[in-house]
Amino acid sequence: MSRLMYASPAWRGFATATDLKRVDAFLRRCKRCGYCSSDLLDFEELLDESDDRLFCKILNNSTHTLHTLLPRQSIASQHYHLRRRNHDRQLPAQTSHLCNKNFITRAPYEDCY
Repeated sequence: MSRLMYASPAWRGFATATDLKRVDAFLRRCKRCGYCSSDLLDFEELLDESDDRLFCKILNNSTHTLHTLLPRQSIASQHYHLRRRNHDRQLPAQTSHLCNKNFITRAPYEDCY
């Protein structure tokens, strides 16, 4: 599992749905053969958890290497009573399809519905 999850926030945006289905099928075969525990989460859920953990680490640690790449803090919450988000950052502009696959651009949009 560690080899599959290594640097997953960096490559996840570039993986296609077919790629993710193939890895999930591989993990189901591993569960069936007894190589993994049967209560292992789906691959998508594992990737979501990995993304969330990294994003929280970046937000909460101002000395983290990626902290300087985060968008600046939003001032809208000071003027309006908006619903709570997991972060206090401005949502970055989505400029291109390739840029949207980047972790720093993709992560602030998680759970912003």
